[in-house]
Amino acid sequence: MSASGTIRAATWTGCAFGAALALAALAGFPAGSIVAPFGPNGGMHLALDAVSALFLLIVCVTGAVAALECAAPLLPVAIVALALALLAADGFTFVLAFGLASAAVWALDLRTRPALAQAACGTLFLAAAVLLLASQGMALDLRFDAIRAAPPEGARAFAVLLLVLLGAGSRLAWPLPSGPVGALLSQGMAAVAAYALVRVLFDLCGPAVPGWWGLPLLFLGAAGTVLGGLRANAEDDLLAVLAAGRMGAAGLVAVGVGVALAGRGSDLTSLSALALAGALLHAMNYAVFDCLLALCAAAVSRNAGTRALSQLGGLMRSMPGVGLGALGGAMCLAGLPLTAGFAGRWLLVQSLLADQRLGGFWLQAGFALVLAAVALGSALAAAAAVRLVPLHSGFDGLRWATPILHQSPWTRRCRDKREPAWLGPFGW
Repeated sequence: MSASGTIRAATWTGCAFGAALALAALAGFPAGSIVAPFGPNGGMHLALDAVSALFLLIVCVTGAVAALECAAPLLPVAIVALALALLAADGFTFVLAFGLASAAVWALDLRTRPALAQAACGTLFLAAAVLLLASQGMALDLRFDAIRAAPPEGARAFAVLLLVLLGAGSRLAWPLPSGPVGALLSQGMAAVAAYALVRVLFDLCGPAVPGWWGLPLLFLGAAGTVLGGLRANAEDDLLAVLAAGRMGAAGLVAVGVGVALAGRGSDLTSLSALALAGALLHAMNYAVFDCLLALCAAAVSRNAGTRALSQLGGLMRSMPGVGLGALGGAMCLAGLPLTAGFAGRWLLVQSLLADQRLGGFWLQAGFALVLAAVALGSALAAAAAVRLVPLHSGFDGLRWATPILHQSPWTRRCRDKREPAWLGPFGW
């Protein structure tokens, strides 16, 4: 067997084993813990629960699909590091694995100084958050069990919130990948970033989290959903459209986590459970059809020699299998009923509509704005999905309906200079 075949076989075997562990944990089978003799506080602590199992399943799926397109020796390293970050039961292991995964993904795809700086800053922010969580007087216990026993309070808790938002947000706003492997691994990094938000804010910070902690996530997520939809309609590169859609999906996940935090702070456990279930379901479903679309983009790039939507058409006639896959992925991206992209969005909208018991007039007005932003982002995602129609036929999609969007100064700036979408109108 060749070296590339060995790497692919090892990657697929590891991903299959990880997926089996994740499915067993999600099915309710008891999962133990492991302590490796390396690191502070007695070593590296590893454990698996339902939350980490869900995100581990996402990483295993994206890793197995990435192995179809790449056989680089760094690919198993990146997947193992992502899985290790999800299995970590202490702060040292989590930060070490997160940094290693960021470096491996950067080396596999991006290799630019801004992307390296972004990866380093995200790791440093999360490391600072872990240190604040673990500092208990003069002692420093990085084990998650010890952090749960003495959660942060007051200014220390607020600093943890800011640092986690900065650290996880730097991974959700990942730069444009140069190929399908980078797109798939970016999905894995986004899953680990979302896991960090859920693990720290819902678990390590204790049950007495104030409801207003959900507001930054609500408004940042709503902005990400709208900006991701705008970027997806402005880009001509197929991978850039998928990257923008990934940003919109991350925004929806952030909105769900924000609503869940607000409901938990107001003792509305049913609302919190509904919003968190919608966020996790959308993250899982989006990872699946994003892998499908990334594979289709790779096949189109190899056979057509370009990923420009303006130069593609008639895919269903020349490559019917890829065309059907892209059509199914586009339907999920649009969030059509009976598709994987609809269920999570529906639960998130229901949670936003069921928040009438939260706060007073101004908070209700804020929730209404977030709901409007989610609706607008979903409509823009549907329009971006319709732009993929030229892949299947000669019809020109919605290009005739979006001349203002394509010619606006901000979208030209994002498209021509490849500026990060999260800069938005502030990047002047």
